[in-house]
Amino acid sequence: MPRLSVRRGLFVIPAMMDGAPRGLLTCCAMLVKQSLSISDIRVPAKRGKTLDAARRDLLAEDLIEHGQTTPIQVRSEGSGYILIEGLHRLEALRLLGEIRIDAYLVRARQH
Repeated sequence: MPRLSVRRGLFVIPAMMDGAPRGLLTCCAMLVKQSLSISDIRVPAKRGKTLDAARRDLLAEDLIEHGQTTPIQVRSEGSGYILIEGLHRLEALRLLGEIRIDAYLVRARQH
């Protein structure tokens, strides 16, 4: 049975020909957009230190005009979520007083 690995929402499967590996096949994972409570999302301390307030403020202005077009990515932990991607989107919506955010739930292991 070929080994399956997941990277950034993609399945990477070794391609087999005559029982021997012959490269990789990549196909899309099904990511389902969900609306999550912002208060349920925890930002790791190391990730939080990368916040650029000016970038967040510009993004907040864009969100007022266009809304959220790209969901953030989170992974489940206990009864909440850990942020994987989208710190500035999360903090811009928090700054605007929003209580919910569109997110993709990524099934990822902590390394």
